[in-house]
Amino acid sequence: YITNQLLGRIFKIKPNFESQFITGLILAMIIGPLSFLPNLLFLTLTPIIAMSSKYLINIGKQHIFNPAAFAIVIMAIIFGKGISWWIGNLAMFPFIFLGGLIVIRKIQRANLVLGFLIPYVVVILLTNAQSFSSYQNFLDVFRNTFLISPILFFSFVMLTEPITSPSNKKLRAYYGIFTAIVFFLLQKFSSIPYSLELSLLFANTA
Repeated sequence: YITNQLLGRIFKIKPNFESQFITGLILAMIIGPLSFLPNLLFLTLTPIIAMSSKYLINIGKQHIFNPAAFAIVIMAIIFGKGISWWIGNLAMFPFIFLGGLIVIRKIQRANLVLGFLIPYVVVILLTNAQSFSSYQNFLDVFRNTFLISPILFFSFVMLTEPITSPSNKKLRAYYGIFTAIVFFLLQKFSSIPYSLELSLLFANTA
């Protein structure tokens, strides 16, 4: 909130009231839990970088990168410390799923989410086909992919950010597909960490 208000005054732009809290909540749902004092600098700089990216990296006063994803990658480079995606757990799954459906219906981004999830699921099925020798193995893959994974939160909340995703309905599906392809390529052919976040940043520039 403080960063948003200060930068708004410096750049003479009226701060978006909702965005500061949305970005803060997203960061709170994917970082930690961390001990406060030993990680005070990390916990302070991450939201500052996230909000700063909206003002410093933009076109026509519209930010280019997803603020949370951008801050995560920058902080990983600086501190070598990333995020836990703690929100991706079994207890939170019903809230993420139901809340996510409400969000994408309201902002009309269902085709974007499906554009990402369908290729992602196809790749998961193909790469794990040999392990589906039993029903239990299939359930384990499903559980690891969706129930205890950041994929749904990423798809419903971060990928669909209205400012950094296409306004054209047809392009949204291609945007989702492109993100899924980049994510797969980063995972398969590189050892670069934070491939999920990087795939989103790559898509933001497309």
